[in-house]
Amino acid sequence: MLGSTLLTLAVAMGSMTLTSAAPTRRQSITSRIGYMSNDYLGGVWTKQTEGDASAGVLIGVSPQPEAGLGRTNFFELTDVSEGNDEPFYVFAEGDTGNFLAVLETSASDAYASGYGVLQTVSSQEDATYFILNPGDQDGSWYIQPYDNPNVQLSWYAYESPSAAWIPVIEDATYSNSGSESWTWTTTDTITFSD
Repeated sequence: MLGSTLLTLAVAMGSMTLTSAAPTRRQSITSRIGYMSNDYLGGVWTKQTEGDASAGVLIGVSPQPEAGLGRTNFFELTDVSEGNDEPFYVFAEGDTGNFLAVLETSASDAYASGYGVLQTVSSQEDATYFILNPGDQDGSWYIQPYDNPNVQLSWYAYESPSAAWIPVIEDATYSNSGSESWTWTTTDTITFSD
């Protein structure tokens, strides 16, 4: 009788162990590879210095392909919300893995002095997290830093709209403004599992 009871208890404990050891679902993250263009200028996000893999390189738009700066730099767009109610995103360069951040330039900088300018940083910890809101055109976005809803990405208006390269800056929000509205074009997707 005691042997039978111990056997029943052992089987019950074994089945409990098997039940609790069920595999958990792995989280997957999908990143989009593509490029960003401005709805007003038509130019795409482009590094100031082509081929420069270091951090601290400014990102701008190139409305004039014939000027030689109209190359399309590919970027990676990733949702990093991790279950938060409001999704937020990071951008990274497709060729270097550097992330994008809005950092204030010094008063002596040749471009956009004293403005928060989009540029490359080496780690995700230093990256700016962005909120994407519906933009001026169907499918376009207004892009706001996650921690500052009073500004959004625009282009440096003191530069001529016909310039070969214009910095992407952080500027005060203007609703229904095509110059602050951006369209993302996806060329590929990558899915990661943790």
